[in-house]
Amino acid sequence: MKERTVPGEIKLARRVSTPLIAVATPDQAGMTREIIESFNGHSPPIVVWDCARGMTAGNEQGREAMLDMEVDGSMLTHPAASLRVVLSMPERTLCIMQNAQDHLTEPVVRQAVSNCRDVMKGNRMTLVMMVPSVDLPESLAHDVMVIDDPLPDDSQIKAIVLQTVEAASSAKAIKNPTEDVVRDAVAAMKGLSGFEIDQATALTLDQFDSLDPKAMFERRNAFIENVRGLSVDRCDKTYADIRGNERAKWFCERLFKGPESPHVILRIDELEKKLGGSSEQMDRGGATQGDELNVLLESMEDFGWSGQIDYGQPGSGKTMLTRTTGATFGVQTLSLDLGGTRSKYVGESEANVRAAMRTVKAIGGSRVYVMATCNELDSLKPELKRRFTDGVFFFDLPDELERKQMWSLYTEMYGLNVVAIEVDDEGWTGAEIRNACWLAYRLNIPLVAAALEIVPIAKADPESVERRRKRAHNTFKSAAKAGIYKMPGQSENKMVRSFHGGAN
Repeated sequence: MKERTVPGEIKLARRVSTPLIAVATPDQAGMTREIIESFNGHSPPIVVWDCARGMTAGNEQGREAMLDMEVDGSMLTHPAASLRVVLSMPERTLCIMQNAQDHLTEPVVRQAVSNCRDVMKGNRMTLVMMVPSVDLPESLAHDVMVIDDPLPDDSQIKAIVLQTVEAASSAKAIKNPTEDVVRDAVAAMKGLSGFEIDQATALTLDQFDSLDPKAMFERRNAFIENVRGLSVDRCDKTYADIRGNERAKWFCERLFKGPESPHVILRIDELEKKLGGSSEQMDRGGATQGDELNVLLESMEDFGWSGQIDYGQPGSGKTMLTRTTGATFGVQTLSLDLGGTRSKYVGESEANVRAAMRTVKAIGGSRVYVMATCNELDSLKPELKRRFTDGVFFFDLPDELERKQMWSLYTEMYGLNVVAIEVDDEGWTGAEIRNACWLAYRLNIPLVAAALEIVPIAKADPESVERRRKRAHNTFKSAAKAGIYKMPGQSENKMVRSFHGGAN
């Protein structure tokens, strides 16, 4: 079966006189060039419009049409006026509008596009609106055919990389890449547009005179961090550097070594602050708007992404688990900040989330694993929780053995010398144990003195600790032990730990 392309889809649409088309593409200039070149030899008049240059000829036929009409394209910088001119052009004219999303918020532009529909259909003309992602106004949603231009797949990336190598070889000596190097370079370029792949490859060749997948991977990371809401998590700690929550780690180990091991992790920290809240709060900007939430839910459903929610006490290791999982199993971790996708312009926030999801999908395909943390769960919508197919892990305060392991880890990490001390650590979280050791190191004081500076959450907010435990009891999986979480019984004896550790 012949591969379907955006220019091919446009040609098919023009055969049946489809007048209005929106193309969602990460590279508008490149796609415009590709569409124009696809009509070689049998070109209709093609004109291209943008708000800076006005109307320009896309080909010789378009130039002749503008000359015949005595059109000064540089004066046509408003889309509505430009579309009125296009309607007077010859039959079969193709008009490409760049960055249409910036103008469709104006009522006059929406009306101008709507006015084009019947006239263009009768004259077999086409308006192609270029957008980074599709978020059509309701008044146009049923009139516009949508074509999605996905980010390049493996074969397309390979072709771009090899073409760039060949072009660079004509100017300087380039080391001929092996198949293994090309394979790794292709993997390093996933998630980028064709133009970005070309630029990253060319820069690497100029610097190293050869393909260097590691350098290309770092260049990809720089491009990814230009995507609003996305960042690259560079945590280099692994499970060997943390203690506790053994069942959650066991689950991830089985998953990431299994037959459907994830290719990328998508982290969302403090999910309830990003997606929870009332409609009123959302309107004030305190939480993510419903449309943005729907984009995330649609992506998880449509792309087959699985995931887990890590819920529990603050400082209990939820965030550390999500950050160390990728480094443990050699899988890249991306962080999604939905607040970072917010925009004051109508529809742009949703478009930003779609762009972020497009990038994640291009890198991980269907093997994306979403790991979300939250301290409160009741505000999350049921439809959201259902998308996290691996369920909810509850992270409670560490038990006696876990705390002992944590003290040993952190006293060694901060080089605290051996002295006999006693600390009442019942109800302490791993973060609080770490902070006590860090404080002893920074202040150069005995650990027992540093411990007096720590106010554990179990004492500062015992009601919240118990509320979370009751919420999780017989409902969620335990992050520490196999099976459903059970609330601990009443403590019979207060545990006082004796151990060695302190500062000089």
